[in-house]
Amino acid sequence: MILDCLHAALITDAVYYYVVTNFGNIPSIVRPYWSLSAVPIVTTVITLIIRGIFAYRLWKLSGGGIVVPMAIIAGSLWIMGAATYFAIKISHVDSWFSAQRYSWSLYSGFGCETVVDVVITVSQCLYFRRLQNGLGFNSTNAVIHTLMVYSINTCVVTSLCGICCLITFAALPNTLIFIAFFCMLSKLYFNALLANLNARGVLRKNLDEPAHRLSGTATYLDTIMTFHAARSPVSLSFTVSSGMADSGSPEMPGFQFAMHKIALDSVIKV
Repeated sequence: MILDCLHAALITDAVYYYVVTNFGNIPSIVRPYWSLSAVPIVTTVITLIIRGIFAYRLWKLSGGGIVVPMAIIAGSLWIMGAATYFAIKISHVDSWFSAQRYSWSLYSGFGCETVVDVVITVSQCLYFRRLQNGLGFNSTNAVIHTLMVYSINTCVVTSLCGICCLITFAALPNTLIFIAFFCMLSKLYFNALLANLNARGVLRKNLDEPAHRLSGTATYLDTIMTFHAARSPVSLSFTVSSGMADSGSPEMPGFQFAMHKIALDSVIKV
């Protein structure tokens, strides 16, 4: 929240400088202002933190796998490095026209940003789909579907914004139109994070619904196993695709529901 307020303050100061203080002053308008030069750094720090949260969620969904989360973090660090390099360089040039020599950093940053967003969305959808396979419970299916929709919406909106930044910067290099889209990027990420956090109450409420399958009702043993597993402090591992516990015990719908409920609850908490 503090970084988002700082981001808004920097943009406000830059707009006031160009539109009010130096209105009609061409030499001042074509010169990069310090607050506008600092916006890329703050923006990429915000997106790095939010992508880190999504990477942590993927780490929990994958059961401790580090390949995808580390790739996301590495890509985010590259984006932040490219934006920081561009911000430092344009703070030492006399005009925005001279900043074109550092355009490679923006191209690489916007391109990497789109790739990372796609990786986050596809990975989350695949893990959620794997968690959903073999299940027939209304509550867990509804929660998984909602999380998948949030993931897709986040990627589509942020990717479109990043592509707009790239297109406007390439097609209109002598204008500052690309900055309008770039300034929205961190807001979109921040709103996506807030949407996920605000939905936790509703998702947990859906998880608390009775353990009924789509094709039938739970048995007395299912209900007993559900409450027992939910209250147990021991972490039990299971294989989703086979529906079998690691110990080789037969599939029990209530027990399976409890295990998936615990797994989803840990993801929702992120």
